[in-house]
Amino acid sequence: MQAPPPVPPGSSPTEPGRPEMPAGGDRTPMAWADRLERDPTFVSRQIAGETILVPIRQNMGDLESVYSVNEVGTRVWELLDGSRTLGDIRDRIADEFEVGMEALARDLLEFLKQLQAIRAVRPAALPAGGSQP
Repeated sequence: MQAPPPVPPGSSPTEPGRPEMPAGGDRTPMAWADRLERDPTFVSRQIAGETILVPIRQNMGDLESVYSVNEVGTRVWELLDGSRTLGDIRDRIADEFEVGMEALARDLLEFLKQLQAIRAVRPAALPAGGSQP
């Protein structure tokens, strides 16, 4: 029997044995100047003090892929509105939580890569005018 995949920073399995984040996938390298936004095919809900991310595709929830994120992961999710750079999000999290910048940077990029792997985030749409600052 294979061991379950590791739990990513900012997440925890919702059920034992349920895959948390798929391995592999098309992961685009990220830079602190990049902007990401939540993909509209994912919804989040607060349930019993916990944030749950659920993919909604073709008007049907994929109950095999429900993700639970902790307080820091929830805050990152809230900040992923496309208006902030990843550096802005990193700095905001550093201001709001007691965490060292090096650990935060490493964990944040890993969490974002995992959100990217499950297609929960996407590059932000260009603002009106056609170019990002």
